[in-house]
Amino acid sequence: MAGTAQMLRSTLGGNGYAVLLAVAGHAEPASGRAIASELKVSPTTASTRLGRLEVAGFVRSSRSGRSVLWRLNTDSDVVRAWLREGRGAEGAAVAEAGSSPVSTGGGGVTFERKVAADYLARLLLGHGAVGLGPSQVVVSVAFQQAPEFTVDDLVVRAAAEGEDEPSLVLAVAARRTPNVVDSDEKSQGLFRSFVKQLLNIRADGPELWLGLAVAGSQDHAEQLAILAGLAADQSGAEGFFGLVRTPKKFDKQVCDRLVQVEKLVRRALVDLGISEPSTGVVEQQVWTLLSRLVVLMPRVENADDPDWSMLANLLIPVSRGQDLYGGTVLRDRLLVLADDWAPSAALVNVSMLRRAVHDLVDSGLPRVFRTVELMLFHAASCRFRYSSWTSCGVL
Repeated sequence: MAGTAQMLRSTLGGNGYAVLLAVAGHAEPASGRAIASELKVSPTTASTRLGRLEVAGFVRSSRSGRSVLWRLNTDSDVVRAWLREGRGAEGAAVAEAGSSPVSTGGGGVTFERKVAADYLARLLLGHGAVGLGPSQVVVSVAFQQAPEFTVDDLVVRAAAEGEDEPSLVLAVAARRTPNVVDSDEKSQGLFRSFVKQLLNIRADGPELWLGLAVAGSQDHAEQLAILAGLAADQSGAEGFFGLVRTPKKFDKQVCDRLVQVEKLVRRALVDLGISEPSTGVVEQQVWTLLSRLVVLMPRVENADDPDWSMLANLLIPVSRGQDLYGGTVLRDRLLVLADDWAPSAALVNVSMLRRAVHDLVDSGLPRVFRTVELMLFHAASCRFRYSSWTSCGVL
């Protein structure tokens, strides 16, 4: 992609590209006034141009006292490619290291936001998603929904065609690299939240599934996924445990993971006020948890990110320009929105999301959205189950 700089100049214009260069020239976050001084423009002009770059997903802002500081958004594939191409080894190092405000919260924060961006993309497209079943489409994505949900990193609601209300809720815990053993304090908290969520389940509410999203393929997650699949195929705890404990039927690592899950669930029950739970109670709770558990292993990290790249491709049909650049910018905007919405515990439906990205979607799509709106309930869900707008017969 030798033409990233040329593409940016063409897209941003000379003034916008000059601001991007100015931001990139600072090793540390720079104030708007500093950028304005370098470019010999007024602070108001600099702030306006920086704001446009932030909306496009190329820079990020943060506050320090009364000052607004600006830095490159190295979560953007476009910015990373630009740095690699135009700034040699130094730029490549910055691109790979990443220094956006999202990343300063730790790899787990960035990972969680990328998982959220994926579900936001499915919401925008009216698609289903992994963990929702074959006939369900995303109708809303909510952030940090405690105390209603103890598993609250993301709460994804879904519905099938013809339904007037969401019939399925997927409560997702995003954990970058969980160590699923009883001695791990973070896993203790994770399973406590799982068990508490199940104990508080509403009999008259939508079906509840639990999600665990981890960063790519990991042994513990893969073992949990095997156990979850086995539990879902059994009608009760007795059949599940009898199956897994059949001598030499499953790998020792899978059986050992089940032992750790049992210990974690027993500990959670005790912590939640059920003193000395019997083996039968623990096994029933373990089967209930695993039979409702969806283990997600998206590859969205910088060193292993085919799923993150594929998300940009998925968004091409609805992006402005309907090309890879447009899909990438739209995807990166979804990441920025996820970072903005998480602290405010936002509950996002398709109308809210559409307003937030209207400047990055194809200008011909309002007609499509109006058509789809007639097929939505509460303007929250596209009922099509196809991979693109054109294939579902709307365009």
